[in-house]
Formats: sequence, C-alpha cells, structure tokens
Amino acid sequence: MGNQQSSVVDRSEQTLGIVGSRGLKMQKEAEEAHIVGVEEIDLTETDTDSVSDEDENHEEEEDEDLTERLRILEDTRQLKQLAIAFLHPERPVEVDSTFCARCYFDRFSAPQQETFEEAEERHMALTDAAALKRLAIDYAHPEIGVETSDSVACARCYFDRDSAPKQESMEDAEERHLILEDVKHLRRAAFDYMHPEVGVVTSDPTATARCFFNRASAAEQ
Repeated sequence: MGNQQSSVVDRSEQTLGIVGSRGLKMQKEAEEAHIVGVEEIDLTETDTDSVSDEDENHEEEEDEDLTERLRILEDTRQLKQLAIAFLHPERPVEVDSTFCARCYFDRFSAPQQETFEEAEERHMALTDAAALKRLAIDYAHPEIGVETSDSVACARCYFDRDSAPKQESMEDAEERHLILEDVKHLRRAAFDYMHPEVGVVTSDPTATARCFFNRASAAEQ
C-alpha cells in the first residue's frame, strides 16, 4: 500500500515536472510569438502605408486621366456639332431660350472698324503712294521700256491729249502780242502824264531833241 502511494506520488511529480517544463516552453514560445507578432504588426502598418500611398497616386492618375478624357470628349462633341452645321446648313440654329442676340461688329473680340471717310482717305493715300512709286521707278530707271497690259493700245499725240492745255492759233498769238504792246505803251504814257516831274530817260546816246511845233504830227499853223 505504501509502495503504491509512493509510486503515485512519483508519477504525480513526474507529471507536474513534465507539465511545468511544457508550461515554461509554451511561455517562451508565447513570448517569442508576442515579439514576432509585434514586429509583424509593425511591418503590416508599414505595408499598409505604402499601399495607401500607392492607392492615392493611382487615384490621382485616374482623376487626371478622367479629366483628360472628358476634355477630349468635349472637343469631339464640339467638332461633331460643327461638322453637322457645315454639312446641313438648312437646319435652323438651336440655342437656349435665355440667350439674347448681340451685334457681330460690336463684340469685344471684333477688330476696330474705320469710318467711311477714313477708308476713302486711306484708299487715296495708297493710290498716291503707288503713283509716286511708279513715277520714282520711271525716273530712276529710264532704261526700262514702257509696259502696257492692253494689246490694242497705241501711241497718241502729246498736244492733242484730253488733259493738254488749249492751244491758240498763230493769228490769235499775233493779236495777243499786239494787244500786250499797246497796253505797255498806254501804261508808259499814263505814268508820264501822272508824273511830269520825272525827267525823260533814254537808252540811246545818239538821240537828240526836236521842236514840238515842227513835228510831223503838229497841227498846221
């Protein structure tokens, strides 16, 4: 009986020893597992941060791609609308009911318009400049022949042209000369009558005086 109790006690102690050694081993394993778990948690957090950064970058790229795609689609839609309007001019213009008309010439992007007087003045200035340029070329280069674009154009008389001054005949020229001589003599006679104090001036040194009463035109005494 005593031997059986001692053997039971020995077995119990062996069992407790085994359990105790196993408990220590399990405790060590638990502690090691705890340390490894902490490190795994840290690594997991780092991986999570990197994954979140990658997700954010991917989302930004997707937003940029989406914006670009929407812009391309908008341009395509406008080009399609323009092509339809060009191919079908019979279609009326469709606008929003809240839109109102505006003057095409008074818009902000319209070029500055010149008045009718300014346009005429500019045309005249350009015409004068072109004529002066052509005249300067003709004066500086007399070796250049006369060029005309009219194949049936022919020469004309300089004195019979439409813009020539009116020419007088030989009889008219002689008559005009006689009239001018008479006017000159009358002017000299009038001057001598108005100024008797002025002496007689002659340019002929051989000229001599004559008797007033014996002159050929004197009245008979």
